[in-house]
Amino acid sequence: MKLKYPITFALVTIYLLVGFIFGVLPNLAGANPSQILESKTATATTTTTNMTAGTATTTLTFDTQNDASFPADSATLMIQLTSSTTASILAEIQYSQDNIDWYQSSLSERATTTPSQSIMAQQFFTFNWATSTVDKTADGGAGIAAASSTAKRIVDVKTPTRYVRAIFTMPTGSNLSTLWAQFVAKKQNR
Repeated sequence: MKLKYPITFALVTIYLLVGFIFGVLPNLAGANPSQILESKTATATTTTTNMTAGTATTTLTFDTQNDASFPADSATLMIQLTSSTTASILAEIQYSQDNIDWYQSSLSERATTTPSQSIMAQQFFTFNWATSTVDKTADGGAGIAAASSTAKRIVDVKTPTRYVRAIFTMPTGSNLSTLWAQFVAKKQNR
């Protein structure tokens, strides 16, 4: 078969091919792989921070945009508190856009049955732990209840700003304890 207008056919073919490459291919939907971000007090869970009641604090700061791309929408704060007897720890969540000016968390994050709250009241998560407390994570999560000297808890944290931090304080009256904490967030790459 001989084409009557071979140059026209060639130009139309090139035009359609270029249109397909630059018009259709970039708009195809593809997988959006997730990325895990983290910040922790120490690399190993066995490397803990010693805390003395009434005097010790430790701060864990998390940059939700530490790779200079899109920020994480939320984060999880994982906490391990170890004590030989009874321990308590307070965790205050604060927010910052510039890692300089920090703001306490909002009242809307805390459930309450109190009819009114003072906006000036500090907001804390309180963790109380006794070595006699039965904990299913003591055996690695196999579901066998056992007493443990370590409490392992997870708290969901909103990330409305670029930086989030948790300030851990051991209140007066608590026993010497150790702490390990980690922020973990999952975000989309694109």
